[in-house]
Amino acid sequence: MQINTENQIPAVQSAVLNALMDAAHECGQLRITCPQCGSADVHLIGQGDHQGNQVYIRAGDGTHVIRPMPSLGKGSAVFTIYRCETDHGWVVVQRFDRGSTYRSIQCVDLPYNIPELWRA
Repeated sequence: MQINTENQIPAVQSAVLNALMDAAHECGQLRITCPQCGSADVHLIGQGDHQGNQVYIRAGDGTHVIRPMPSLGKGSAVFTIYRCETDHGWVVVQRFDRGSTYRSIQCVDLPYNIPELWRA
């Protein structure tokens, strides 16, 4: 599906801005907890996306592009990288393929010296 930038992008921007404003007021929010220890003291380390044969990662230490990257098949993925205050790391992946969306959580070892995204 091709997006008509004149008509649909402003609607998407408006929806995102409204969601961000609601999030600022804690309206209907779910608190993220560590999948390993249950801690609610969680920090956003980075986020990114995988499309085609490249991965973009935006983290506190900058933006990284990884290519070539093996294809996931048709579709694409977005991901968010977290670390709790007891140093457990994990990645939440949302992968899109043929009209279906899948979410997975993968526990990972993260280097301790990666700054948090919000402190960059």
